[in-house]
Amino acid sequence: MKKIALYSILALFLTACNAPDTADINLKEGNKISLSNVKSTKSYMATKDEKDRQFHYFETTADLKTVYQDFNQALEKSGYKATIKTQDDSSIQAYFRKPNAAMIVANFKQSNPNQASTQAVISWAVN
Repeated sequence: MKKIALYSILALFLTACNAPDTADINLKEGNKISLSNVKSTKSYMATKDEKDRQFHYFETTADLKTVYQDFNQALEKSGYKATIKTQDDSSIQAYFRKPNAAMIVANFKQSNPNQASTQAVISWAVN
């Protein structure tokens, strides 16, 4: 009986370790997007320019280009179109627009080009 319990725990642990890291985000209009390669996420509300905004912060385990493409594909499936405002080797700032929906502002930053780790922040106006 102890061996069965031990093997069950080991199998569960190995399955969890091999599972891709994903995060689900509920957008303002009710759509839900799923993102992969996410190590950690935080979400919070803040006021900027006298408007309440929903923010989502992500630590990812992928390079800048991959993270941007993942976000872009997920948002395109929900009907958003991307416009890149600025882009360089270590960062991308983009706007995602959809008719009759709040514009999403996204910032992606890879602090060390030698490591596959990117930070991403997306936000949109709540009111």
